[in-house]
Amino acid sequence: PAGYDVYAVAMIRLNLTLVLGDACEALGDDRLLVARGRSRAAAARIFDRFMGPDGAVMELRRSDDRAEDTLMTRHINPGHTLEGLWMLLTVAARERNHDWLSRAHQAARRALERGWDEVHGGIFYYVDRDGGAPAGAAGASNYEAGVRTSWDTKLWWVHSEAIYATALSCRLSGDVRMREWFERIWEYAFWTFPQPDPTIGEWIQIRDRRGDPLERVVALPVKDPYHVARNLIQVIALLDSAKPGSPMMPA
Repeated sequence: PAGYDVYAVAMIRLNLTLVLGDACEALGDDRLLVARGRSRAAAARIFDRFMGPDGAVMELRRSDDRAEDTLMTRHINPGHTLEGLWMLLTVAARERNHDWLSRAHQAARRALERGWDEVHGGIFYYVDRDGGAPAGAAGASNYEAGVRTSWDTKLWWVHSEAIYATALSCRLSGDVRMREWFERIWEYAFWTFPQPDPTIGEWIQIRDRRGDPLERVVALPVKDPYHVARNLIQVIALLDSAKPGSPMMPA
């Protein structure tokens, strides 16, 4: 929306710098240090611009910094938060930035605590920064209507991103609570999203709060395989590299 800085754009830029950095390293390209510098700058922007002192990651922030108690500025997307956090954890670990690591772990715990549906399980699409249904004065824009009408749905990509974010947080922090979150989300995701017919080999894109399929378009009229494939590859790589006794070793 006009007049707001957008966390999703900052996260995509961070993701791009990380991918380019990995490519430079794999190919021996001498632009590796440039890519890593841009990753640091992109991560710093998220920490400084979008992450509050309590660990809440704002989806939208007014460009003019004017205080505003509206749905636009109060709502958070736990899936976006967790997706960006594994990127922030990656940069923080590489840079050995303990402050960033601590803040990212705190933000992950907060997103899970606010975003988890204690009644039916799974992670809500949107919640208020204090938990529950998004609150605050709202206008009639399509964006605000989308937040209000879809907040309690359960989306495939939210859960695959949360799986990797919790796995990486556990690996870097040694916090067994993140291992518990990983297992809880893994169980919910694989119970809820895969097609009942194993010959299809797909995940259903969107479910209602109880976990039943919804005939609704989310962002695109087709479901991309991007999130699920990426996150499962990341988890496999993480487990393959885990040392004996690590809290992320398979039970």
